[in-house]
Amino acid sequence: MIRIATEKDWGDISIISRESGYMDYINEVGQRYLNFGDTFVYDVDGIRGFIKAEYLIDGSVHLSGLRVSPRHRRQGIASALTMHAVDHAKDRRCVSSRILVDVTNRASQQLSEGLGFRIIGRYCFYGGLIDTTGFAPVLYSQKFFNIGWKFVRLDKIRDEVGVLGKGGARLTEFLDNESSTNVRHFTILERGEFRVVAGNGIITVPFDMKDLIPDNVSTFSGFEEAFLLEKSLV
Repeated sequence: MIRIATEKDWGDISIISRESGYMDYINEVGQRYLNFGDTFVYDVDGIRGFIKAEYLIDGSVHLSGLRVSPRHRRQGIASALTMHAVDHAKDRRCVSSRILVDVTNRASQQLSEGLGFRIIGRYCFYGGLIDTTGFAPVLYSQKFFNIGWKFVRLDKIRDEVGVLGKGGARLTEFLDNESSTNVRHFTILERGEFRVVAGNGIITVPFDMKDLIPDNVSTFSGFEEAFLLEKSLV
């Protein structure tokens, strides 16, 4: 009933994603979408839904792309896919599972909370680059940062990623090599002065620090603000 997708499933996955009504980043990525992590499909006389699970270097699993065919909604498919992905992550000894949900998507939030996820953060997203001239590597911990739309704990991997600081500001910078256009991701970790410039980048800001972003900087089109939810797997 639920299994890992193969290349032969891409056509059905593409159609469901296009019909789902969400921002269709999956078809923008194309069939390469299947190359990262595990994509689970709900297959009963044809594929009716799918979900992506990606296993991160901090021992967590990030769930995304949950889609169900409009013709098969309200049948428990979304819940079944989510819990299958969670159980599979437990088998892989993951310690936690996270999911990012648009603040306007109340249905997905209720589904996640009903399955034991809890809100641990709220983030805003903007387009542009941060001018890191004069920034230098610093130590930082106890925060999440956005690594290609997947949130990772800095305190678990601080020796493997870089944190930059200047004048009180703390941020991470990450080049998303999975993207065909190599998008740069920045996550603001602590208040301080920085400058936003135009360019191919995404800036992640905790909700309580969004006032740091100048008024002339646009929010990220199609995904402006989201809750980060987490479920412990241990």
